[in-house]
Amino acid sequence: LSPDTTAVAVALDGGIVSFFIMDNEGTKFAHRWQPERGRDVQDLVFLDNISGSDTSYASFWLHSLA
Repeated sequence: LSPDTTAVAVALDGGIVSFFIMDNEGTKFAHRWQPERGRDVQDLVFLDNISGSDTSYASFWLHSLA
């Protein structure tokens, strides 16, 4: 679950990670990612894009480490 509670990541067997966006209208699929060589994900951390180079709003799921 992202820190702002607008996104959730779900990891499945085989390493596939699906990202979903949550809002007042419900939950919507956002993106699917598979690690290199089908490796399992041990941990996933959402980041907040504090680089300062982008002043527009960016969704938490766009910035994560696995």
